[in-house]
Amino acid sequence: MPSLQATSVPTVGDREQHLRLIVAYDGTDFHGFAENDGVRTVAGVLRTALESVLGRPVGLTCAGRTDTGVHARGQVVSVRWSGEPSGAGSVDPVRLRRSLVAMLGPEVVVRSVDRGASWRRIEMFSRVDFVSIDFPDETNGSLLDSTGAVWLTANGGLNWIPVPIEANPRISDHHFRNRQIGWAVGADGLIMRSDNGGMSWRRQGGGAREDVNDLLFLTERFGFSAGAKGRVWLTNDGGRNWYQVATETREDLNSISFADGEVGVAVGNNGTVMRTTTGGVTWRSVPVQWKEFFTGIFMVPGGDAIAVGSNGLILNSSDRGITWSKLDSATGSWLEDVKFATKNEGVIVGGRGTVLRSIDGGRTWQTVDIRLKENLYALSFGDSRFGVAVGASGTIVTTNDAGANWTQ
Repeated sequence: MPSLQATSVPTVGDREQHLRLIVAYDGTDFHGFAENDGVRTVAGVLRTALESVLGRPVGLTCAGRTDTGVHARGQVVSVRWSGEPSGAGSVDPVRLRRSLVAMLGPEVVVRSVDRGASWRRIEMFSRVDFVSIDFPDETNGSLLDSTGAVWLTANGGLNWIPVPIEANPRISDHHFRNRQIGWAVGADGLIMRSDNGGMSWRRQGGGAREDVNDLLFLTERFGFSAGAKGRVWLTNDGGRNWYQVATETREDLNSISFADGEVGVAVGNNGTVMRTTTGGVTWRSVPVQWKEFFTGIFMVPGGDAIAVGSNGLILNSSDRGITWSKLDSATGSWLEDVKFATKNEGVIVGGRGTVLRSIDGGRTWQTVDIRLKENLYALSFGDSRFGVAVGASGTIVTTNDAGANWTQ
Protein backbone atom coordinates (compact mmCIF):
# COMPACT_ATOMS: atom_id res chain seq x y z
CA MET A 1 0.00 0.00 0.00
CA PRO A 2 1.71 3.23 -1.06
CA SER A 3 1.98 6.08 1.38
CA LEU A 4 3.19 9.61 0.82
CA GLN A 5 4.77 12.14 3.09
CA ALA A 6 4.92 15.69 1.78
CA THR A 7 7.99 17.09 3.49
CA SER A 8 8.46 20.43 1.74
CA VAL A 9 5.81 22.75 0.32
CA PRO A 10 6.84 25.12 -2.53
CA THR A 11 6.73 28.88 -2.21
CA VAL A 12 4.39 30.18 -4.91
CA GLY A 13 5.73 32.90 -7.12
CA ASP A 14 9.03 31.20 -7.92
CA ARG A 15 9.65 30.34 -11.52
CA GLU A 16 10.00 26.65 -10.73
CA GLN A 17 8.14 25.07 -7.83
CA HIS A 18 9.36 22.05 -5.88
CA LEU A 19 7.78 19.45 -3.61
CA ARG A 20 9.47 16.53 -1.92
CA LEU A 21 7.61 13.32 -1.14
CA ILE A 22 8.73 10.33 0.89
CA VAL A 23 6.95 7.35 -0.67
CA ALA A 24 6.21 3.95 0.80
CA TYR A 25 4.34 1.32 -1.18
CA ASP A 26 3.46 -2.31 -1.61
CA GLY A 27 4.95 -3.08 -5.01
CA THR A 28 2.91 -6.22 -5.68
CA ASP A 29 0.70 -4.61 -8.33
CA PHE A 30 3.33 -2.25 -9.74
CA HIS A 31 5.98 -2.82 -12.43
CA GLY A 32 8.58 -0.99 -10.38
CA PHE A 33 8.84 2.73 -9.71
CA ALA A 34 10.05 4.22 -13.00
CA GLU A 35 7.47 5.07 -15.65
CA ASN A 36 7.17 2.57 -18.47
CA ASP A 37 4.68 2.73 -21.34
CA GLY A 38 1.93 0.15 -21.22
CA VAL A 39 2.45 -0.99 -17.61
CA ARG A 40 1.39 0.33 -14.22
CA THR A 41 4.19 1.93 -12.21
CA VAL A 42 4.43 3.93 -8.98
CA ALA A 43 5.73 7.01 -10.80
CA GLY A 44 2.89 6.83 -13.30
CA VAL A 45 0.25 6.70 -10.57
CA LEU A 46 1.85 9.58 -8.67
CA ARG A 47 2.22 11.74 -11.75
CA THR A 48 -1.39 11.32 -12.81
CA ALA A 49 -2.70 12.26 -9.36
CA LEU A 50 -0.33 15.20 -8.85
CA GLU A 51 -1.02 16.70 -12.28
CA SER A 52 -4.73 16.48 -11.64
CA VAL A 53 -4.39 18.24 -8.27
CA LEU A 54 -1.90 20.90 -9.38
CA GLY A 55 -3.39 21.43 -12.83
CA ARG A 56 0.01 21.38 -14.53
CA PRO A 57 2.57 18.91 -15.91
CA VAL A 58 5.04 17.81 -13.25
CA GLY A 59 8.46 16.24 -13.32
CA LEU A 60 9.45 13.44 -10.95
CA THR A 61 12.93 12.51 -9.78
CA CYS A 62 13.38 9.44 -7.62
CA ALA A 63 16.20 8.74 -5.17
CA GLY A 64 16.85 5.14 -6.13
CA ARG A 65 14.60 2.71 -7.97
CA THR A 66 12.66 -0.49 -7.43
CA ASP A 67 11.87 -3.40 -9.73
CA THR A 68 8.61 -5.19 -10.37
CA GLY A 69 6.94 -6.39 -7.16
CA VAL A 70 9.48 -4.73 -4.86
CA HIS A 71 8.23 -2.73 -1.86
CA ALA A 72 9.56 0.51 -0.37
CA ARG A 73 9.00 2.42 2.86
CA GLY A 74 11.15 5.52 2.59
CA GLN A 75 11.78 6.39 -1.06
CA VAL A 76 12.40 10.11 -1.69
CA VAL A 77 10.69 11.62 -4.75
CA SER A 78 11.22 15.21 -5.92
CA VAL A 79 8.27 16.84 -7.71
CA ARG A 80 8.77 20.02 -9.76
CA TRP A 81 6.64 22.21 -12.01
CA SER A 82 6.72 25.70 -13.52
CA GLY A 83 4.40 28.51 -12.42
CA GLU A 84 1.65 28.52 -9.82
CA PRO A 85 -0.83 25.69 -9.38
CA SER A 86 -4.07 26.39 -11.21
CA GLY A 87 -6.59 28.33 -9.14
CA ALA A 88 -4.40 28.49 -6.04
CA GLY A 89 -2.25 31.05 -4.33
CA SER A 90 -0.37 28.37 -2.41
CA VAL A 91 -0.19 24.63 -1.94
CA ASP A 92 -2.10 23.60 1.18
CA PRO A 93 -0.48 20.37 2.47
CA VAL A 94 -3.67 19.17 4.16
CA ARG A 95 -5.74 19.61 1.01
CA LEU A 96 -3.01 18.04 -1.08
CA ARG A 97 -2.99 15.00 1.17
CA ARG A 98 -6.77 14.63 1.05
CA SER A 99 -6.85 15.03 -2.73
CA LEU A 100 -4.19 12.39 -3.31
CA VAL A 101 -5.88 9.91 -1.01
CA ALA A 102 -9.25 10.48 -2.68
CA MET A 103 -7.84 10.03 -6.18
CA LEU A 104 -5.53 7.08 -5.56
CA GLY A 105 -8.03 5.19 -3.42
CA PRO A 106 -7.09 2.31 -1.14
CA GLU A 107 -3.59 1.98 -2.55
CA VAL A 108 -2.46 5.30 -1.06
CA VAL A 109 -2.22 6.38 2.58
CA VAL A 110 -0.82 9.83 3.36
CA ARG A 111 0.91 9.68 6.75
CA SER A 112 2.20 13.19 7.26
CA VAL A 113 2.69 16.53 5.51
CA ASP A 114 4.82 18.37 8.06
CA ARG A 115 8.35 17.02 7.55
CA GLY A 116 7.52 14.28 10.03
CA ALA A 117 8.36 16.66 12.89
CA SER A 118 5.56 15.30 15.04
CA TRP A 119 7.10 11.83 14.84
CA ARG A 120 10.43 13.01 16.21
CA ARG A 121 9.04 14.22 19.52
CA ILE A 122 8.85 11.57 22.22
CA GLU A 123 5.97 13.52 23.77
CA MET A 124 3.77 12.36 20.90
CA PHE A 125 3.95 8.83 22.33
CA SER A 126 3.37 9.77 25.96
CA ARG A 127 0.01 8.02 26.26
CA VAL A 128 1.07 4.62 24.95
CA ASP A 129 3.46 1.94 26.11
CA PHE A 130 5.75 0.26 23.62
CA VAL A 131 5.76 -3.50 24.19
CA SER A 132 7.88 -4.93 21.37
CA ILE A 133 10.72 -3.71 19.13
CA ASP A 134 12.45 -5.35 16.16
CA PHE A 135 15.25 -4.18 13.88
CA PRO A 136 16.20 -6.70 11.16
CA ASP A 137 18.98 -4.27 10.18
CA GLU A 138 20.36 -0.92 11.29
CA THR A 139 17.86 1.25 9.38
CA ASN A 140 14.55 -0.62 9.10
CA GLY A 141 12.64 -1.21 12.32
CA SER A 142 9.20 -1.66 13.79
CA LEU A 143 7.63 -1.45 17.22
CA LEU A 144 4.27 -2.30 18.74
CA ASP A 145 2.34 -0.14 21.17
CA SER A 146 -0.25 -1.00 23.79
CA THR A 147 -3.14 0.12 21.56
CA GLY A 148 -2.38 -2.45 18.85
CA ALA A 149 -0.64 -0.10 16.40
CA VAL A 150 2.57 -0.87 14.55
CA TRP A 151 5.14 1.93 14.11
CA LEU A 152 7.63 1.73 11.24
CA THR A 153 10.94 3.45 10.60
CA ALA A 154 13.23 3.38 7.56
CA ASN A 155 15.93 5.67 8.96
CA GLY A 156 17.16 4.03 12.13
CA GLY A 157 14.38 5.37 14.34
CA LEU A 158 14.67 9.09 13.53
CA ASN A 159 11.05 9.07 12.31
CA TRP A 160 8.24 6.63 13.01
CA ILE A 161 5.08 6.08 10.94
CA PRO A 162 1.99 4.55 12.64
CA VAL A 163 0.15 1.70 10.93
CA PRO A 164 -3.06 0.70 12.76
CA ILE A 165 -3.88 -3.02 12.79
CA GLU A 166 -7.43 -4.26 12.38
CA ALA A 167 -9.66 -3.91 15.45
CA ASN A 168 -6.68 -3.00 17.67
CA PRO A 169 -5.95 -6.58 18.80
CA ARG A 170 -3.84 -7.14 21.91
CA ILE A 171 -0.43 -7.87 20.42
CA SER A 172 2.36 -9.14 22.64
CA ASP A 173 5.30 -9.68 20.30
CA HIS A 174 6.44 -9.43 16.70
CA HIS A 175 9.43 -10.43 14.62
CA PHE A 176 10.74 -9.59 11.14
CA ARG A 177 12.91 -12.17 9.45
CA ASN A 178 13.98 -9.57 6.87
CA ARG A 179 12.87 -6.12 5.73
CA GLN A 180 9.62 -7.36 4.22
CA ILE A 181 8.42 -10.53 5.97
CA GLY A 182 7.26 -10.34 9.57
CA TRP A 183 4.82 -11.85 12.05
CA ALA A 184 2.92 -10.64 15.12
CA VAL A 185 1.24 -12.64 17.89
CA GLY A 186 -1.10 -11.82 20.74
CA ALA A 187 -4.20 -12.58 22.75
CA ASP A 188 -6.63 -15.42 22.02
CA GLY A 189 -4.31 -17.21 19.61
CA LEU A 190 -3.68 -14.20 17.39
CA ILE A 191 -1.08 -14.78 14.67
CA MET A 192 -0.63 -12.30 11.81
CA ARG A 193 1.81 -11.98 8.92
CA SER A 194 3.05 -9.04 6.85
CA ASP A 195 4.73 -9.42 3.47
CA ASN A 196 5.30 -5.70 2.85
CA GLY A 197 7.43 -4.50 5.72
CA GLY A 198 4.53 -4.03 8.14
CA MET A 199 2.36 -1.76 5.96
CA SER A 200 -0.48 -4.29 6.09
CA TRP A 201 -1.19 -7.48 8.05
CA ARG A 202 -3.36 -10.56 7.61
CA ARG A 203 -4.42 -13.19 10.12
CA GLN A 204 -3.08 -16.71 9.78
CA GLY A 205 -4.67 -19.91 10.96
CA GLY A 206 -3.09 -21.62 13.90
CA GLY A 207 -5.85 -23.29 15.83
CA ALA A 208 -4.63 -21.71 19.06
CA ARG A 209 -7.10 -20.23 21.53
CA GLU A 210 -4.65 -19.34 24.29
CA ASP A 211 -2.68 -16.10 24.46
CA VAL A 212 0.54 -16.21 22.43
CA ASN A 213 3.35 -14.39 24.26
CA ASP A 214 6.51 -14.78 22.20
CA LEU A 215 7.56 -15.45 18.63
CA LEU A 216 10.76 -16.59 16.94
CA PHE A 217 11.59 -17.55 13.35
CA LEU A 218 14.81 -19.42 12.62
CA THR A 219 14.27 -19.24 8.85
CA GLU A 220 11.58 -17.68 6.68
CA ARG A 221 9.61 -20.95 6.89
CA PHE A 222 10.52 -22.46 10.25
CA GLY A 223 9.32 -20.71 13.41
CA PHE A 224 7.97 -21.08 16.94
CA SER A 225 5.58 -19.34 19.28
CA ALA A 226 5.01 -19.85 23.00
CA GLY A 227 2.17 -18.83 25.26
CA ALA A 228 -0.35 -19.53 27.97
CA LYS A 229 -0.86 -22.91 29.63
CA GLY A 230 2.53 -24.22 28.52
CA ARG A 231 1.64 -24.08 24.86
CA VAL A 232 4.32 -24.17 22.12
CA TRP A 233 3.43 -24.04 18.44
CA LEU A 234 5.68 -24.55 15.41
CA THR A 235 5.33 -23.79 11.71
CA ASN A 236 7.32 -25.11 8.77
CA ASP A 237 5.54 -23.18 6.02
CA GLY A 238 6.20 -19.55 6.91
CA GLY A 239 3.41 -19.28 9.45
CA ARG A 240 0.51 -20.29 7.22
CA ASN A 241 -0.16 -23.26 9.49
CA TRP A 242 0.81 -23.78 13.13
CA TYR A 243 0.95 -27.05 15.04
CA GLN A 244 0.87 -27.47 18.80
CA VAL A 245 3.65 -29.61 20.24
CA ALA A 246 3.77 -31.36 23.59
CA THR A 247 5.39 -29.83 26.67
CA GLU A 248 5.56 -30.92 30.29
CA THR A 249 4.04 -27.85 31.89
CA ARG A 250 0.77 -25.94 32.24
CA GLU A 251 2.51 -22.75 33.34
CA ASP A 252 2.44 -19.77 30.98
CA LEU A 253 5.52 -19.56 28.75
CA ASN A 254 6.79 -16.03 28.14
CA SER A 255 9.93 -16.31 26.00
CA ILE A 256 11.63 -18.74 23.64
CA SER A 257 15.11 -18.90 22.09
CA PHE A 258 17.23 -21.32 20.08
CA ALA A 259 20.98 -21.88 20.03
CA ASP A 260 20.74 -23.58 16.63
CA GLY A 261 18.20 -25.56 14.64
CA GLU A 262 17.93 -28.30 17.26
CA VAL A 263 18.50 -26.95 20.79
CA GLY A 264 16.12 -24.40 22.29
CA VAL A 265 14.82 -23.18 25.64
CA ALA A 266 11.46 -21.68 26.66
CA VAL A 267 10.90 -20.00 30.03
CA GLY A 268 7.80 -18.94 31.92
CA ASN A 269 6.00 -18.40 35.20
CA ASN A 270 6.95 -19.88 38.58
CA GLY A 271 10.47 -20.92 37.58
CA THR A 272 9.41 -22.82 34.47
CA VAL A 273 12.24 -23.83 32.11
CA MET A 274 11.58 -26.10 29.13
CA ARG A 275 14.25 -27.47 26.78
CA THR A 276 14.23 -29.16 23.37
CA THR A 277 16.96 -31.05 21.54
CA THR A 278 14.69 -32.12 18.67
CA GLY A 279 14.20 -28.85 16.86
CA GLY A 280 11.13 -27.99 18.93
CA VAL A 281 9.19 -31.19 18.27
CA THR A 282 9.36 -32.31 21.92
CA TRP A 283 10.05 -30.35 25.11
CA ARG A 284 11.22 -31.52 28.53
CA SER A 285 11.19 -29.73 31.90
CA VAL A 286 14.48 -28.56 33.37
CA PRO A 287 14.37 -28.34 37.18
CA VAL A 288 15.65 -25.09 38.69
CA GLN A 289 15.52 -23.97 42.31
CA TRP A 290 14.30 -20.43 41.62
CA LYS A 291 10.54 -19.87 41.36
CA GLU A 292 10.50 -16.32 40.00
CA PHE A 293 8.61 -15.39 36.83
CA PHE A 294 10.94 -15.69 33.85
CA THR A 295 10.27 -13.03 31.21
CA GLY A 296 13.19 -13.34 28.78
CA ILE A 297 15.63 -15.91 27.41
CA PHE A 298 18.48 -15.56 24.90
CA MET A 299 20.74 -18.35 23.69
CA VAL A 300 23.97 -16.94 22.27
CA PRO A 301 25.01 -19.02 19.23
CA GLY A 302 28.16 -20.85 20.28
CA GLY A 303 27.93 -19.32 23.75
CA ASP A 304 25.91 -19.26 26.97
CA ALA A 305 22.17 -18.99 27.58
CA ILE A 306 20.83 -16.14 29.73
CA ALA A 307 17.38 -16.07 31.37
CA VAL A 308 15.96 -13.03 33.20
CA GLY A 309 12.89 -12.39 35.31
CA SER A 310 11.30 -10.93 38.40
CA ASN A 311 13.22 -9.58 41.43
CA GLY A 312 16.32 -8.88 39.33
CA LEU A 313 16.87 -12.57 38.58
CA ILE A 314 19.56 -13.50 36.05
CA LEU A 315 20.40 -17.14 35.32
CA ASN A 316 23.30 -18.36 33.20
CA SER A 317 23.74 -21.72 31.50
CA SER A 318 27.05 -22.72 29.94
CA ASP A 319 25.77 -26.10 28.69
CA ARG A 320 22.92 -24.91 26.45
CA GLY A 321 20.19 -25.00 29.06
CA ILE A 322 20.88 -28.22 30.97
CA THR A 323 22.08 -26.63 34.21
CA TRP A 324 21.70 -23.07 35.48
CA SER A 325 23.44 -20.79 37.97
CA LYS A 326 22.30 -17.48 39.46
CA LEU A 327 24.26 -14.32 38.71
CA ASP A 328 24.52 -11.06 40.63
CA SER A 329 22.37 -8.36 39.01
CA ALA A 330 22.75 -5.65 41.70
CA THR A 331 19.07 -4.77 41.22
CA GLY A 332 15.71 -5.87 42.51
CA SER A 333 13.85 -4.53 39.47
CA TRP A 334 11.77 -6.77 37.26
CA LEU A 335 13.96 -7.65 34.27
CA GLU A 336 12.03 -7.87 31.00
CA ASP A 337 14.28 -8.67 28.04
CA VAL A 338 17.81 -9.76 27.13
CA LYS A 339 19.60 -9.57 23.77
CA PHE A 340 23.18 -9.88 22.53
CA ALA A 341 24.77 -7.64 19.91
CA THR A 342 27.80 -9.92 19.59
CA LYS A 343 28.85 -13.20 21.16
CA ASN A 344 30.35 -11.31 24.11
CA GLU A 345 28.31 -8.09 24.34
CA GLY A 346 24.79 -8.35 25.77
CA VAL A 347 22.17 -6.05 27.31
CA ILE A 348 19.31 -6.61 29.76
CA VAL A 349 16.50 -4.07 30.22
CA GLY A 350 13.81 -3.85 32.90
CA GLY A 351 11.78 -1.83 35.34
CA ARG A 352 12.58 1.75 36.41
CA GLY A 353 14.94 2.32 33.51
CA THR A 354 17.19 -0.60 34.39
CA VAL A 355 19.92 -1.37 31.85
CA LEU A 356 22.60 -4.01 32.51
CA ARG A 357 25.49 -4.81 30.18
CA SER A 358 27.85 -7.74 29.79
CA ILE A 359 31.08 -7.84 27.80
CA ASP A 360 32.08 -11.40 28.68
CA GLY A 361 29.31 -13.43 27.08
CA GLY A 362 26.86 -13.06 29.95
CA ARG A 363 29.05 -14.30 32.79
CA THR A 364 28.98 -10.94 34.61
CA TRP A 365 26.73 -7.89 34.34
CA GLN A 366 27.25 -4.19 35.15
CA THR A 367 24.66 -1.43 35.58
CA VAL A 368 24.48 1.28 32.92
CA ASP A 369 22.98 4.53 34.24
CA ILE A 370 20.79 6.00 31.50
CA ARG A 371 19.07 8.51 33.84
CA LEU A 372 15.63 7.13 33.10
CA LYS A 373 12.85 6.00 35.47
CA GLU A 374 10.32 4.58 33.01
CA ASN A 375 9.99 0.82 32.69
CA LEU A 376 11.78 -0.72 29.68
CA TYR A 377 10.00 -3.71 28.15
CA ALA A 378 11.84 -4.77 24.98
CA LEU A 379 15.15 -4.55 23.20
CA SER A 380 16.53 -5.19 19.69
CA PHE A 381 19.89 -4.89 17.94
CA GLY A 382 20.01 -3.99 14.25
CA ASP A 383 23.70 -4.84 13.99
CA SER A 384 26.70 -5.37 16.24
CA ARG A 385 26.62 -1.75 17.48
CA PHE A 386 23.16 -0.23 16.97
CA GLY A 387 20.32 -1.11 19.36
CA VAL A 388 16.97 0.26 20.51
CA ALA A 389 15.08 -0.27 23.78
CA VAL A 390 11.44 0.76 24.30
CA GLY A 391 9.06 0.95 27.22
CA ALA A 392 6.38 2.77 29.18
CA SER A 393 4.98 6.19 28.26
CA GLY A 394 6.46 6.17 24.78
CA THR A 395 10.04 5.66 25.88
CA ILE A 396 12.58 5.04 23.13
CA VAL A 397 16.34 4.93 23.81
CA THR A 398 19.11 4.04 21.36
CA THR A 399 22.72 2.93 21.53
CA ASN A 400 25.46 3.01 18.91
CA ASP A 401 28.10 1.15 20.91
CA ALA A 402 26.42 -2.16 21.84
CA GLY A 403 24.83 -0.76 24.98
CA ALA A 404 27.68 1.13 26.65
CA ASN A 405 25.91 4.49 26.17
CA TRP A 406 22.28 5.39 25.48
CA THR A 407 20.43 8.46 24.20
CA GLN A 408 16.75 9.32 24.27
